[in-house]
Amino acid sequence: MNWKPKTLKDHLDAARQRPLAMLLRAKTGEPARGPAGEVLRPTAVEEPENPLRPCPCGRHQQADMMTDVSMVPPSTREAWGLVPDADFICDGCLNGIHLRGFATREEILEALGAPTTLVQLVRAVRLRSGVGSGG
Repeated sequence: MNWKPKTLKDHLDAARQRPLAMLLRAKTGEPARGPAGEVLRPTAVEEPENPLRPCPCGRHQQADMMTDVSMVPPSTREAWGLVPDADFICDGCLNGIHLRGFATREEILEALGAPTTLVQLVRAVRLRSGVGSGG
């Protein structure tokens, strides 16, 4: 099963929708250039493709490691030990939900919109092995 939660990078990539040449230029950190190669903004450098962003916990993490939790109700986020109005959390906070016993892995996946078959598979593995129960 090939599912992953949406990340901040997914949102940034959708907003960019730039040609491949511009994406490659953004990776190098070169200044923005026009079609003839002229420098459009000599002092401004394009944002890297996978920029560092702050998490509400204070950690700075790359955008592809910042999970979108905007679909999770604020009361649930708070019950998980998160800032209730945080739309994106780092991988440390995401794993901390389970490791600190706020929710099982399948409860987290379910809240993030994982397919039912994946949630059922994770639940079956947990019940069979006794590992990952969060308690």
